Amino acid sequence: MQAMTTTAFVHGFSSTAMLIMAIGAQNAFVLRQGLRREHVLPVVALCALSDAVLLQAALLLLLFWLWRISSRSRNAPSRS
Repeated sequence: MQAMTTTAFVHGFSSTAMLIMAIGAQNAFVLRQGLRREHVLPVVALCALSDAVLLQAALLLLLFWLWRISSRSRNAPSRS
């Protein structure tokens, strides 16, 4: 039981550390602009809008891909 708890702790700690370290270029830019107090509202608005558009595009592509897979499996000839 102790080994399982230790493994879960190490996995959770390393996952959290990786997420914290992975700030990314966009977030670093937004933080830099905020600290400088330069063009904060336009930068945040543009980044939020671009994130929303990219998330919607990814969701639509995923739904389209799932729809294609399901339509192929329904139209496939049965092997009975």
